[in-house]
Amino acid sequence: MVRVVLPLPCNGSYYDDWSLSDWMLKVCEECGEAVTAKKEYEEEAERYQRVLEVLPSGHWTEEEAAMANIYKFNVQAAKVKLCRELTDVITAATSVLESLGADFEKRQKLQDDVNHSNARRDGGTRFKEGDR
Repeated sequence: MVRVVLPLPCNGSYYDDWSLSDWMLKVCEECGEAVTAKKEYEEEAERYQRVLEVLPSGHWTEEEAAMANIYKFNVQAAKVKLCRELTDVITAATSVLESLGADFEKRQKLQDDVNHSNARRDGGTRFKEGDR
């Protein structure tokens, strides 16, 4: 059985006096962090690609292989960071929705509506065939 983990809105007492503007600023902050993480990911991927271009494949010394692995690890770490930042965006958006009165059931309905709308757009090419 697949375990489904849904975003939990930040709705504790810490947020009791937050305005809609505060919530939207939080979403913007999280989006900014995701954009920064995307740039870091691209930079690491470019560095790794340059290493692969400089070092002929299959003819690496032990030291070159170790260096290439470090660059490859950095790309993977940057990708994980980007994914975490994007997940923070989802949580922040979920929190805003909850603050606007969209409880779990309403958020599910909204998501279903958006999914159906997107599935019809652009000739049905926004989703893979099996995902619609």
